[in-house]
Amino acid sequence: MIDKDFFLTYLNSLYPHTECFLNHQNDYQLLFAVILSAQTTDKKVNSVTSSLFKKYDSLKKIEEADISDLEEILKPLGLYKNKAQYLKDAASVLIERFDGKVPCNREDLLTIPGVGNKTACVILGELFSFPVIPVDTHIKRISKRLGLSKREDPSLIQKDLEKRFKGCGIDFHRQLILFGRNICKAVSPKCNECSLKDRCPFYSSLKSK
Repeated sequence: MIDKDFFLTYLNSLYPHTECFLNHQNDYQLLFAVILSAQTTDKKVNSVTSSLFKKYDSLKKIEEADISDLEEILKPLGLYKNKAQYLKDAASVLIERFDGKVPCNREDLLTIPGVGNKTACVILGELFSFPVIPVDTHIKRISKRLGLSKREDPSLIQKDLEKRFKGCGIDFHRQLILFGRNICKAVSPKCNECSLKDRCPFYSSLKSK
C-alpha cells in the first residue's frame, strides 16, 4: 500500500494550489453546479451555468422559471429534464425551508432535491471546509489501483480514505481528481511519469503480465 506521507508530499508537489472546478459566485450557485455535474464534465457545467446564472440571477427567478426554458439551457448536459426540475424544486426548498441559504449539515442537504451523498459532501467541503473526501470516478479508480480501498461503494471508499487520510479534506479531493485526470487516467495511464510507480500495486500488476 502507498505510504500516506509520501503520497501527500507527491500530490502537494504536483498540485500545490487547487481551486473549486465549478464556477460560482455564491452558495446556491455552487450547489446547483454540483447537482448539474452528475454524469457530465465540469467544463460543460461551467459553460451552461454561465448562461443559466446570467439569465436567472436569483433563487426566486429559478423557482419561477419556465421549465421548458431551463431544459433548453441545460440540454447540453444530458439528463437535462431531471436536472431542470431539480433546480426548480431545490430553489423552492432553499427559499421556503432555509431562508435562501445552503444549509451546513449533511442531513439538511440530503433533503434538497437532486442532492445525494457525494453532492452533500462536496458542498460541506467547498463551502464549509469540512474534512470530507467525496469520491468520484477518478478517485474510485485511484483508490483501487493504489490499494487505498478495496470497496466498490463510493460512500465506503470515502470512509476508508477519511480514516487513512484523517484531517485531509476538499483540497486533497481536488488533488486526487487532478491526478486521475492527468496521470492515473482510466485509459493509457502515464505510469512512467508517476513517482508512485515503484510502490503502486496496479503498476506491479502491469509489469507481471
